[in-house]
Amino acid sequence: MDPKKILKSIPTSPITQDKSPKAKNKSEKIDIESEEAHRQDNTESPEIVTEDNARERLSNSNLSLRHFYFETVSFIIKNNLPFSVTGEIMKFIKFLLKNHSPKSLSTFTMNRKHVSNIATFCIAPHFRQMYLDLLAKTPYSIAIDEGETKTGVQYLAINARFIPLETAIKTETKLLGLVEVKESQTGQDIYSMLSEFLFSGDEGAERKKNLVGTASDAAPNMISSRGAGACSRLMKDLPYVVNVHDLCHALNLALKESVAQFPQEYYKTVKSISNTFAKSPKQKAILKTIQLELRVTNNSVKVLQVKRFVKTRWSSFTDALGRILENL
Repeated sequence: MDPKKILKSIPTSPITQDKSPKAKNKSEKIDIESEEAHRQDNTESPEIVTEDNARERLSNSNLSLRHFYFETVSFIIKNNLPFSVTGEIMKFIKFLLKNHSPKSLSTFTMNRKHVSNIATFCIAPHFRQMYLDLLAKTPYSIAIDEGETKTGVQYLAINARFIPLETAIKTETKLLGLVEVKESQTGQDIYSMLSEFLFSGDEGAERKKNLVGTASDAAPNMISSRGAGACSRLMKDLPYVVNVHDLCHALNLALKESVAQFPQEYYKTVKSISNTFAKSPKQKAILKTIQLELRVTNNSVKVLQVKRFVKTRWSSFTDALGRILENL
């Protein structure tokens, strides 16, 4: 999709201006008054640290500024935003007011589709090409893994680790892209996708030469003794490439093997407790009530919810078991 077409698709209301001298003088007067009011509303205030400070700050501010405080807080709460983003939100609001007129801001519209299209087709390709250009100038390794979205779309995630040219001290890891897997996922298919993604274009040969290592989940379509896996094929092309078993996947396999040796009656007990309390709001409320009643006579009793046990989530059994033991 053409990024220019995406940007043009964002609707904006036409802005009409009256260029008569009378309208110009009136506009200048309004702008001066607005600027003065804006300057008064943006007077720096001390940081709120206590409830008394907050009340004093609000009582000393003018009515317009008080409304602004509550509207900002209301926006953060309604949209489930972390309170830590407040400072960045304020910086962005000031940036918009400084660089755009109130009239242009009032006519500006954007929805979720616009954000998705701009991020996917304008911003992401820019950063991807920026990192690909860098990989043509410095040695790097890649980590590749297969995944699936909530809608069932399968993809191949490609991450690169490299040393930035400007620092040459500390490595950085960046997500290069998610390549959709449309049909099969054989070693040959993944190898072809990697080659097209990394080694095509004007500097493809340089990027291929700079590849020094790969990491994967060691599945048969990634690494195999017969050389059919994607990483095996890369090592055949580039004999100096080192392949390692991704540490997160290796640890997960070790934990799964350990859990398999765990007494099954305990395993079933943890699963049963998790299913009883972690999925039901009613059961959660009952457990909390019991814990609060026990705290009346024993202050050492902790009020902790049971963690949900998900078989496919890494370390989930350990977390669920640990929380049950904390509640004992």
